[in-house]
This record gives sequence, C-alpha cells and structure tokens, in this order.
Amino acid sequence: MTVRDNIDKYIAFFRDKTTEIGRLEVLPIYRKILYFVEIDTLSLAAFPSEKKDHKTRVMKFLDKCSNWSERNRVSAIQLKYSLKAKGKNSGPLFKISNDRINECGTRIDASEDLTFEEVQSRASSDDLKIVDQVRYDKLFYKYRNILIHEFREPGKYAIPSVDDLSPFSKEVEDASTGEKTWELVFPVKFLKRLCERSIDGLEKYLIENNQDPYESYERGPLWLRS
Repeated sequence: MTVRDNIDKYIAFFRDKTTEIGRLEVLPIYRKILYFVEIDTLSLAAFPSEKKDHKTRVMKFLDKCSNWSERNRVSAIQLKYSLKAKGKNSGPLFKISNDRINECGTRIDASEDLTFEEVQSRASSDDLKIVDQVRYDKLFYKYRNILIHEFREPGKYAIPSVDDLSPFSKEVEDASTGEKTWELVFPVKFLKRLCERSIDGLEKYLIENNQDPYESYERGPLWLRS
C-alpha cells in the first residue's frame, strides 16, 4: 500500500470511531474521556517525535490540526480566579477580566471571551505567565488531565451541557448555601466536533507531509520498547 492509501485508511477509521462514540448511550463523561483519548492518538500520528512529551504534542496538534479558532483566547473567569489566588486583587489584568465578566452577565461563551492580544497589552512579563496558563488550549489540557486521571470534571460543581458546541463559563449558585461560583465547561458536543475537525486537519497535514500515520506506532509482540 502507498502512503496515501494508509492515510485514507487511517482517517476513515477514526471518522467511524468518532461517529460511534457519539452514538454511545452512556453518561457524557464517558464519551468525553473517549474523545480525549482520540485526540491523544491523533496527535501521535501527527507528531511522533514528541511521543515522550505529551503536553507539547497535544498543544502542537491543537495549533496545527484542530481548526479551533478560540484556542488562544483567555478565560476571563479563570484569569480572575488565578489573580485572586496570587493576591492580585487589583490592577489592569484584574480590571479587564472583571469588566468582561460584568459585560457578559451569568455566562461567557469562548467566542465572547478575552483575546490574548487585548490581555497581553496590559500584562507585565510576570503576569504573562498567568495569562498563558488560562488560555483555552492550556485549560483544555488541564481539563483532560483531571478527567482522565481523576475521573471527574474540574471545578466545584459539574454543569450538564447537552447541545453546546463551544466551551463556556457559567455562574452557578449552591441551593443550600447560596454560594456562587463560575464553572468552566467543555461540552461533549464541542469535543465531538473538535475531533471531527482535527481529523480533517490531520488528513491535510499528513498528505502535505507525505507522512504515514501508522509509522507513528510501535507494533509487535514486545511491549517494552525504548
């Protein structure tokens, strides 16, 4: 088989698997885990040289293949929480995050959230480290780690999301205590669409680089390899 034949076979397989995951009649958390596992696998096909640096590989994959336009936006909610955790309850960054929250009411969709450019212009070099960690792609990776390694969704309260196609933050209130918190959600339908678009992006990447995806994986009876 040619490299192109293998690319076509690989892409068709994962398009089928993405559809199958979406049909599973299980709790959304199970489908989310499977979509994250799929992203992990697809990223290896694109960047096998980053096999031992999982975070770098996934970040590169989101950047090169995902077609996720909001990945570099900054979560105003997570920025505000991060600043407060470091005792920075005032200043330009705190103001811009607070202003965006007030503008959006009780929900902020990723498309309405802060751009990296507008935050960058108000941040010191030290504060840029905080900003970088609350970009959506970095929060995506944090979300993935907690979901897979701790079998839970991050945050204080889980928010069900049925039809949302984009990440969003929402204010919720504890009925028993009256406490209000903002929770960030990566909906299951968003993850499904991200996988679909990432497969399209990966196909283009593999064809342009004449790269056989199957060569990214070690096969054979020996499990312990370098």
